[in-house]
Amino acid sequence: MYENGLTMYNTTTTYRPNDFVTREEAAKLVGQLFEVLKFEQTDKGFNCNFTDSAKFDPTLTAHIAKVCKWGIFRGNDKTQAYMPHDNLTKGQIFAVLTRILEGKMSNETATPWRIEYYVKMKQIGITNETNLEKIDLSSTRGEVALLIYRFKNLIVSSDGNSNLEKIQTQLSGDFDAVLQQLLIQRKLANPDNPLLPT
Repeated sequence: MYENGLTMYNTTTTYRPNDFVTREEAAKLVGQLFEVLKFEQTDKGFNCNFTDSAKFDPTLTAHIAKVCKWGIFRGNDKTQAYMPHDNLTKGQIFAVLTRILEGKMSNETATPWRIEYYVKMKQIGITNETNLEKIDLSSTRGEVALLIYRFKNLIVSSDGNSNLEKIQTQLSGDFDAVLQQLLIQRKLANPDNPLLPT
């Protein structure tokens, strides 16, 4: 991660891999990934004047503004708060990585939205998570680093060429059948699961 320019931490002592990743830290990590992979950095026109900007770590403010402008992270639509100190969950990092690949804002009004991004990230090999309940848990720096590392290696092949078009084609497939099967299996296994619709 450090050698690839994806994090400013160069030792495990300062990196603290077991610490949870806050949304403001994730803005830096994901923003650097976006730049390292040379994705198109277009302004998608979102309101990035966050009401809680006084709470930002000043060294991370510019990163938050960039990832918002590019449509990778957004704040709460009602309060326009970024919530910088909230921990990032696995489901949220899956959504963010999907946004990068698809080049569009995700539909977080879908129910349950996390499952769609989990399925997509599993399909292309970013995660091997099998416990769906874990996608709502906070992610550690080490977990996010692993996902970002896999993501980078998936996009850029060992010969330095880009696999982006191939992966985007995989993501454009119809996931409805996969989603429905997953929902049925999970509902049968755990009928009281709050992640699943009633």
